[in-house]
Amino acid sequence: TVAANACDEDVTLASGATENRFECHGALDTDKTPKANIESLLSSMIGIMTYSGGVFTIKAGVYQSPSVTITEDDMVASYSIDTKQSRREAANGVKGTFMPEDSNFIAADYPPITSTTFVDEDGGIENLLDFTLPMTKSPAMAQRIAKIALYRGREQLSLNVKTKLKNAFTLQVGDNVQVTIDRLGFSSKVFTVAGWSMILEGNPPALVIDLKLREISSAVYSFSTSEEKAFTANNTILANPFTLSAPSLSLSDTLKTK
Repeated sequence: TVAANACDEDVTLASGATENRFECHGALDTDKTPKANIESLLSSMIGIMTYSGGVFTIKAGVYQSPSVTITEDDMVASYSIDTKQSRREAANGVKGTFMPEDSNFIAADYPPITSTTFVDEDGGIENLLDFTLPMTKSPAMAQRIAKIALYRGREQLSLNVKTKLKNAFTLQVGDNVQVTIDRLGFSSKVFTVAGWSMILEGNPPALVIDLKLREISSAVYSFSTSEEKAFTANNTILANPFTLSAPSLSLSDTLKTK
């Protein structure tokens, strides 16, 4: 089963020409493991493949609007949150090779994607992710995929929640879901499901869904989005504790004499 999520939608290039958002071109080597060949195929659309209920499903790297919302009323235990990923996952640039048609499909470097904004956020230390695209022949397509990989890595919040079966049971790995937690300032904040399992929780034990979530936004998948976008700005709607309003109350001293 291949999820129909606009992986073949036309994208307009700077020259005015159009091309499919993703295409897959190349040959598979039987000397490689099935896992390696599948990963090569998935790289062409920065996709993921999941297995559930006896069915393999492929989801391409295109934003999907969530249809499920999880609130604190759905949670059956305390949640945990991590605000930072490993340094490797939070790269501030992407480089790698692709297989250009013009060079008879001989591997060549695609134009790297870098961000001075992200480098500044990381204390001025450049950290490039090496991202190989063995099934991509278009330089613009390679840049588009690399940019998604870069931006997706800058969405660093991860959330682990245990919920009732009602809403979460319909979710699969790769689906997007909205989360509302007032205490954290999450108001329909979008996360993608990175892990899904059914476990026993409580006393007496009851079946619940253990969800591992990773924040995501539609801007990650927009090729026109500028790298100046600060992905930390959408972490929460709580007020910035370092931005203070000027006091509006004025005081004066009155000296009373007898």
